[in-house]
Amino acid sequence: MSEPRPVSVTGLSILTALGRGPEAQLTGAPAFTEVRRFDASNRRVRYAATAAETGTLEEELDLAIATACAQAGVDRSTTALLLALHSAPDCDFGQRRIYTSACVSASTALADAATLISTRRVDRIVVAAAYLVEPYQFALFDAGRALADDNTVRPFSLNRRGWDCPGIS
Repeated sequence: MSEPRPVSVTGLSILTALGRGPEAQLTGAPAFTEVRRFDASNRRVRYAATAAETGTLEEELDLAIATACAQAGVDRSTTALLLALHSAPDCDFGQRRIYTSACVSASTALADAATLISTRRVDRIVVAAAYLVEPYQFALFDAGRALADDNTVRPFSLNRRGWDCPGIS
């Protein structure tokens, strides 16, 4: 058996509630702000970590893939692509595999990509993960009392205000 090949990241594109690009993640700005991407006025909670000015999921995913490929110097049309999403995309990105295992989709795709490279099955691979909070998802989390109604994120605190379940402390 041959020695595993080292794996490295050579291109990166990020969009979060903090903004676009790696630099935006380091500003210290709060991620949880008033929801501006869609109308949340009829909800119990009006604050969340949502990216304010974005395109559709497909547009953002296309831009992220193009940016990462350009940084890495790879030809998008000939490089294997793993997609990590909450559901299959409406359009075909030429992906080799789609991961739809909720919050662990991206981690699973990265682990598989690292394995494919380290075992020499592929030389390069693009991993793209995308998830935009949409109004219906926000409504579900709000109705399920998963969102903090005091706009303070503290998931491990005894005094947290999200995930309020009667009879459970």
